[in-house]
Amino acid sequence: MPPLREQNERGDRIGVSAALRFLSVLILASWVLLAGNASLAQSGGLVVEGIQDFQVLPYKEYWASISFAVNVRGSVSAELTAAEDGRIVRTQSWEAAADSAGASPAERRGSPLPGPGPLRRLMLEKLPIGGPYTLRIASGDDVAIFQNLLVGEIWVVGGGDNAIGAPARRNPRSIPQVHFLRDGRWQEGAPPLFETLEDVPAGEAADDKTRVSPWFYGARHYYQYHGIPVGLMGWAEPGAPMERFWDRAGAEMPRFKKLVETHGVGAAVFGWYQGEADAHPLGIASYAERLKAAAAVLRRYAQNPEMTVVVAQLSCLPVADGRPPTPYFGRIRDIQRRFCEEDARAIVVPTMHYSHRDALCLDGSGVEDLGRSIGEALILAKTSGQPAWPGPRAAKAQFTDETRRRVVVVFDNAKQLVASSGGAASRDWLVTDGKHLGYPGASYPATGGATMTLEVTGAEIAAVQTSKDGRRLHVTLKNTGCIRVMSVSVHGERDFLLDLAEPALPGAMLSYATMSDSRGSLRNREGLYCPAFADMPIEEPPREK
Repeated sequence: MPPLREQNERGDRIGVSAALRFLSVLILASWVLLAGNASLAQSGGLVVEGIQDFQVLPYKEYWASISFAVNVRGSVSAELTAAEDGRIVRTQSWEAAADSAGASPAERRGSPLPGPGPLRRLMLEKLPIGGPYTLRIASGDDVAIFQNLLVGEIWVVGGGDNAIGAPARRNPRSIPQVHFLRDGRWQEGAPPLFETLEDVPAGEAADDKTRVSPWFYGARHYYQYHGIPVGLMGWAEPGAPMERFWDRAGAEMPRFKKLVETHGVGAAVFGWYQGEADAHPLGIASYAERLKAAAAVLRRYAQNPEMTVVVAQLSCLPVADGRPPTPYFGRIRDIQRRFCEEDARAIVVPTMHYSHRDALCLDGSGVEDLGRSIGEALILAKTSGQPAWPGPRAAKAQFTDETRRRVVVVFDNAKQLVASSGGAASRDWLVTDGKHLGYPGASYPATGGATMTLEVTGAEIAAVQTSKDGRRLHVTLKNTGCIRVMSVSVHGERDFLLDLAEPALPGAMLSYATMSDSRGSLRNREGLYCPAFADMPIEEPPREK
């Protein structure tokens, strides 16, 4: 038996060696957990960076590719198989790399990957549209396996309450071909989509608490009828105005920038459903510019100038407390419509006719129906190569005679256009002129030195009174309101005749679906649409020859 001192020295050496081995394994495991998008092989020390389970790979011209890094310099092989039947879809191999002495300066400086060799980046190419796939990457006896990969489209979506969605009317069924990115990790596409909502407490039914996004229903419908998997990512914030999504300089959308540049390069769609918090005089002043800029920066983040933009047009605001409706919702609708008309790769999807759960938000049925419309619009755009038909577009409004009590409205892209029955048709149309300036509002006061200036819209100032303490102004307005439309009739297949309650003055303007509670009343055989235009000049009657 060895002397006690020798036993102690041997025990110390064994303990130190075991501790070092345990420490190396702990460091390796810790790095894998912190890396976020890496995976550790089930055997051996192979580590792969740049791939994760459930990842969605954006395709281009029928194929996708993925760049990843390994921590070995020996030969590497990759095998992609269909998860459903194990069929081999793609194989690729790489020969052993030169030893570290021949590595680039960047490689010789070291790598974040632990293991026997410095960072080595590889490219796996020609992965076909479809999935779920299983990817096996091997080097010698070491193997890393990634499951449930998809090759399809990435949609970056966002907005406010309605983008987040509504409690499902029934338990939403996820499908293997729609995945979500949440908290930096790809995962199964089971609602909720956004991190801003609490998950369903244990023991409660999913349809009691989980809010399902219309973009989820849109992606599911898109796959089921078009066969292309979808990965959804984005950011939504309840009650947020447009400016909250931007930095202070108004140059970047920080949350989207980090998200898309990290996980969404090559994204095909930017979806936006927001505007309720901007439906006021100050909000509409900058909304058009910010919406256009949002499309531009998302295309830049995704490195895809042909990214399709889908705008869910602002819904209606049923007024139940006796307050009069306002025109600001309609102004946002008109801005959204105009943006989609001017942008060749933008689609507007009306939402006014879907059912609501409260004054601002769609209910579960409305969200699901909207999602189906989003999917159909994108399918049509994909199959035709053109954006979806945006609905009827008003081309001209003109008085029929000198009395200025009847207006003909001509639509240049209507398809058997008709007005829905009931009073909704006449309520959606409004005429303003020099004596009927609309609905009053005011800009935010501009201050300079000892002066303050504000601009009144939809009215004229008749008188101004100052309070006794000199701290408040009481402004009396005049020439507010609109000329009411008494009736609407169809003239031919694409024209309407509007009968006004009183004569209009020269220079009058026509608006459609500008009031907050308007649901729209134009229908054709393809469905219900709302062009929502504001302040179209009404031309003088044609001169008799």
